[in-house]
Amino acid sequence: MVWAAQDDAGKRGFDFSYISPIIFIRPVENNNRTSPDKMFLGLTSKYKLPYNLTVYGQFLLGEFTAKEFFAGNGYAHNKWGAQLGVRGYDMFGVKNLNFLAEYNTARPYTYAHFKSYSNYSNNAEPLAHPKGANFRELVGLVNYAWDRWDFSLQGMYTQNGLDLPDGTNMGGNIFQSYNTIPNMYGNHIAQGIKNNIYYADAKAAYVLNPKYNLRLELGYMQRYAKAQYETPVVNKSGVVTFGLRSSFRAIYNDL
Repeated sequence: MVWAAQDDAGKRGFDFSYISPIIFIRPVENNNRTSPDKMFLGLTSKYKLPYNLTVYGQFLLGEFTAKEFFAGNGYAHNKWGAQLGVRGYDMFGVKNLNFLAEYNTARPYTYAHFKSYSNYSNNAEPLAHPKGANFRELVGLVNYAWDRWDFSLQGMYTQNGLDLPDGTNMGGNIFQSYNTIPNMYGNHIAQGIKNNIYYADAKAAYVLNPKYNLRLELGYMQRYAKAQYETPVVNKSGVVTFGLRSSFRAIYNDL
């Protein structure tokens, strides 16, 4: 429950109806028609498979109308987000060869509210994903450690929909009020100005002191983005990094 301590009418204080021993408090919030609060339901799960594999996932539900959802007509107020991933270690029997593959998506307008102070954010930053909503994303990571050497490769592809030049709310910017939705039907993920983002990051490191994870590190990062509208806009950059890095940790185990 995203609870607003203050709204347009001023400070409202704490809503004690939310102190409920029952986990599903949607009816409590829904009965208050003037409530500026925002409620989400979520499910997270993980299952361990053979061969050092783990499958995991999350599902978030913002608003749901069964009739509209199963009609498949792109109803704007069927708001949900999902994550599905698999990770494993010692791939193909190779010690310290680890990987992760993940898919993330959120429908347009999922984390928005009619007032920005009740959307799913903190300090003007989205809490769920940097792209807000209206996106789909693939993430991959491979890491291999041998002796004191450590190698990693990360890749990401994201497709999201941007608002139109005239400011029309296409559902990605969660700080826009969902009262400004232009079309109640026909909405789909990545609607608006289609923006494709590619990201790759490769690093090689040599650990000088395992106790403090002191390491010399060399890396290369490549970023490419293309927004497809009347005239495509392309942004790309490549960055070489080199540094000395350490983790200062005090781990104490009382056996």
